[in-house]
Amino acid sequence: YDKQYFENNKERIVKSFYLFEDYQSKEVYVEHFLNKVSNKNNIKSFCDLQTDGEYFNTDLLDITDTEYFVDCGAFTGDTIMDFIKKCKNKYKLIYAFELDNTIYEELTENIKECKVNNIKLYNFGVGEEEKEIIYSYKGNKNMKSKLIRLDDILSEHKVTFIKMDIEGAELGALKSSVKIIKEQAPKL
Repeated sequence: YDKQYFENNKERIVKSFYLFEDYQSKEVYVEHFLNKVSNKNNIKSFCDLQTDGEYFNTDLLDITDTEYFVDCGAFTGDTIMDFIKKCKNKYKLIYAFELDNTIYEELTENIKECKVNNIKLYNFGVGEEEKEIIYSYKGNKNMKSKLIRLDDILSEHKVTFIKMDIEGAELGALKSSVKIIKEQAPKL
């Protein structure tokens, strides 16, 4: 980033800061910003910015018994189990998306084994556009899967909470969720 970048984006950067309601989120935004622009000015490392209850910190957001939870990057279901525990098994529906076919099989088995109710599993990744992709995971190369747009799959369904942990593909996934985010204002 150079000085011109900041001059051109100053208003957007400041406006983004004020989108956060709580002090902790604002602090993370500033520290993350400082980490991006200079390793000399930042006070906290990325690891220092993590909070207990990573996705479900109730100091930052309320979790109700009427959640329609979307888990992008569901992995083996660990976050789903954390969510269910945090909401004391009271929620409306969970939509779980996992790109990797092998991990999806493990996710499916874990959900069956734990007897989780009201869940829809999808063996897709989430991205800006619907398309087939080739990826590698744990040394396995040329694996194929499909990306979908959340708006295409869920815009006609209730969504109150979206969690994304998809290895840097979050921006594209957010772009695929614009209608849901604008119309339903889910927790992110």
